[in-house]
Amino acid sequence: MKLLFILLLSSLSYGQLEVKETVKTTTLFREGTTRLIKFERDTLTFYSLYYQNAKYKHITDTRYITFDDSLQVKQFFDLALNVIDNETGVETIKYTLMKSRESVLIYNEDKSYFFMTRKQLIKIINGL
Repeated sequence: MKLLFILLLSSLSYGQLEVKETVKTTTLFREGTTRLIKFERDTLTFYSLYYQNAKYKHITDTRYITFDDSLQVKQFFDLALNVIDNETGVETIKYTLMKSRESVLIYNEDKSYFFMTRKQLIKIINGL
C-alpha cells in the first residue's frame, strides 16, 4: 500500500514538470514604430525588422521582415542605402526596395510597406 502511494505521488510530481526555454532579445534600433530586434536562443540567432504598415494611417498593423543572420541584416541595409544613392530598385523573394524622394520604400512580400530615411539607415548600419 505504501509503495502504491509513493508511485502515485511520484507520477503526479513528474506530470507537473515544466520546461521553459528562454530567448534573449536585444533591440538594436528603435525609432517610432520601426525597430530591429536580435533574438538569441542557445546557438540560434535571428533578427526581425518590425514596422508599422504605411498602408494604414489609423490602424495599428505591425509587420516584420526576418533575417537568418547578421550578414543578411547588413546586406539588407547596405542595399537600401544603395537604392537611395543610385536610384535603382532591388527585388528579392522577401522584399522589394525602391527609391522614394530621399528615402527608400520597403515593400514586404505580404504587400505591406514602409519608408526609411538615409539617416535611419546610416544609424542602423553604424550600430551593427
